Amino acid sequence: KNYSQQLTDFEKAQMENIEEISEKQIGIVKAAAEELTAKCQDYSQQLTDTTSKDYTYMTTASDPSKGILKYRIQHNAKLNIGFMFWQKLGFEASLTYYSAMKNVDNIFYEMDCLNPDNSQANINFWSNMGTLPFTGYANFAKAHEKGSFTLDLSLSYKILPQLEVSFAIKNVLNNEYTLRPMYLEAPRNYVLKVVYGL
Repeated sequence: KNYSQQLTDFEKAQMENIEEISEKQIGIVKAAAEELTAKCQDYSQQLTDTTSKDYTYMTTASDPSKGILKYRIQHNAKLNIGFMFWQKLGFEASLTYYSAMKNVDNIFYEMDCLNPDNSQANINFWSNMGTLPFTGYANFAKAHEKGSFTLDLSLSYKILPQLEVSFAIKNVLNNEYTLRPMYLEAPRNYVLKVVYGL
């Protein structure tokens, strides 16, 4: 055989060796990958099972059933009606609705000694602490579970183009309502205002 033929035979032999080695290596990698995949799946299953069995969620909310955030008033609606007569005499009425605060910290109910749903042991325990600020909260919440309305009225008169006098009655119906736990908003009140423009 001449040199060229010998070189060609050598190259063929080398290529066959490379292909054989490559097939073996691919087989080894495939087997390792399959083994790794099986182990990962097994580990993933164990992790999922462990998490679902050991996970515990605690809440301090009084009513977590509907997913409402604590201290939120869900619904608030306001209707304003205003009239102006002879460009001088003005009248305005404002009706506002606040829905009840459905979710607060559960401690407001637990420490309420007047709460009819409290256990006697709980009532006895907190009664020994004296009069607490939570007392009566459960009854108030139940009495206002449908929300509250407020009505404001105002009358104004423009004496001069730059001088106006107005008189307003806030919370005309004198309703008890709260926008924050244990904090009553202002009862009926009166506002006299004089506005002079320069």
